[in-house]
Amino acid sequence: MQRPTLRRLFAMMALIGLVSGCAEIRGERQTQGIPSEPEAAEIIETSAGEPSATLVSTIADDDSLFAFTGTELYGRSGIDGLELVAEMPLIMTFVVPSCSVCVLEGPEIAASAAANPDITYVVVHSAGSVEDYEAYVGATGLYFENIVHLDDSRGALWRRFGITQQPTTFLVGADGDISRSIGALELDGLEKASAIVMGEQLTS
Repeated sequence: MQRPTLRRLFAMMALIGLVSGCAEIRGERQTQGIPSEPEAAEIIETSAGEPSATLVSTIADDDSLFAFTGTELYGRSGIDGLELVAEMPLIMTFVVPSCSVCVLEGPEIAASAAANPDITYVVVHSAGSVEDYEAYVGATGLYFENIVHLDDSRGALWRRFGITQQPTTFLVGADGDISRSIGALELDGLEKASAIVMGEQLTS
């Protein structure tokens, strides 16, 4: 059976009715690519739901998005973004410890990571302190070996990836396609995201 492209799968997901509004955004369709120099944005919580997603770029054509050095939360070592993305498939989620939606999403990311050891999960922690991030990890159970935690207290990655609301998730598929989705995925959405990055056929 021919494997559908990520573009087609995301188009299918976008057909689902989505409710918009400041406190009830269920995935805001992104029609433009990442700005090269995004401005600092107000932190806005994005409620749970099944957000749409859009293709941002393809690694084969442009890997500059991941050309960064990040700080690992626990070992405090430097993380090379290009080496990180080379471990694709990858699911990277930007969270804020004071965000109630992020707190609810955390255990579901942990459950998805436990069920998908072949996927690298990256959690980017922003707008807090190291103590805040560690408390968030402890409360949500995000301890699995395939989870990488990045300290983005200065907001460098937040700006680089053009984050305006959280949680925001980037999917890097086995074929190198990079897509972005705004909004909490919840467990069902994370299951679909894991199938997408693994290049599997969605069954529902």
